[in-house]
Amino acid sequence: ERQVKKDLAKKKKAQQETSPAAAAAEKALTPEEKKRLDEQTLRREGLSEVLARDLPRILATIRCLCDSDIEVGNATLPAFGPCAIAAAVSDCPALSGVGALR
Repeated sequence: ERQVKKDLAKKKKAQQETSPAAAAAEKALTPEEKKRLDEQTLRREGLSEVLARDLPRILATIRCLCDSDIEVGNATLPAFGPCAIAAAVSDCPALSGVGALR
């Protein structure tokens, strides 16, 4: 009877070790991983803000400069042209939501 109880206790312990809670405890992030994840989240949010807010405003500003006066447009085109063209022809999925590129 004691042997049966010992065997049942071993089986129960083995089941607890392979349970989802135990697996989740093993997969818990270390402090270093949490720090890295936080850094990546901040960087992702910063890039998202640039793409959603800053880039369309910059492109609209370039368009206004070029449309305002032919001399101003021609003078600023060498400075802004390569960047605007690169953004317009980029196949980056992140730029697909930027309406100012169309």
